[in-house]
Amino acid sequence: MAGDKIKDALSFYRTMYQEGLIHPEFLTTPQPQFRSNIISGQAGMWSMNAEEILSWEQELQQNVPEARIAVIPSPIGPDGKGGHYLYDSVVRAFMIHSKTKVDPARLIQFFDWQVSDEAERFFTYGIEGQTYTLENGQINYEIPTDAAKLNEQRYRTNWLWLIKDATFTRGILELSEEGQQLIRIFDDILAQEGRDTIKFDPPLESLLSNPDVRPGTDTPPDVWMTGAIRIILGREPLEYHDQIIEEWLAKGGKQAIEEATKHYLD
Repeated sequence: MAGDKIKDALSFYRTMYQEGLIHPEFLTTPQPQFRSNIISGQAGMWSMNAEEILSWEQELQQNVPEARIAVIPSPIGPDGKGGHYLYDSVVRAFMIHSKTKVDPARLIQFFDWQVSDEAERFFTYGIEGQTYTLENGQINYEIPTDAAKLNEQRYRTNWLWLIKDATFTRGILELSEEGQQLIRIFDDILAQEGRDTIKFDPPLESLLSNPDVRPGTDTPPDVWMTGAIRIILGREPLEYHDQIIEEWLAKGGKQAIEEATKHYLD
């Protein structure tokens, strides 16, 4: 029964919380503090984008020189599967303010340029003569070790580079044995991770029009999340989950199920 599986999961989370295996402020810790806790050596296990691991490890070692970060497979559940929510391929959209004076053709040319070899070199290594040198066609680039230059590299490869395969920056990872090992981790471990389910595109109208039962990109709807948190914190028994589901159904979940069923059968 799906309901029993969810209760088992909530019970597991509650046990980890009670035993101190989950940070006591996990509900209210903002992302900057989450990151700060890690690079200052105050975290033992966490989830993050694997492409960022090497730069985070370098920052961590500035505070804890002997520290190392290792990627491990996700625990396997009773169903034989493991991993987080599996994200869809991301389609990026860029908004231009209506009052901005811009040449649309020039913008498209800029986006097209970002998938060129020239752009890949710039976003990966920076400016020739300043951040890298070129000798006999060979790029000489040193991976930064201080926080300021690491942030510059991260900003260039992750934020300025708008059109790319965002899985990882291959040109950076290939420069070190650690980076090459991370590429192998992507191929051998992370490619096997992830959980998925039936999805509807465009989304169900009954969910779009009802914020009470509408889930986020990778989170359940607020009505479920709020109730589940009460169970994890020990303020409600596991059986309280039945009440959460009844509330979700009453607030529009029943209509969402009917619409999803119709779309699926059609």
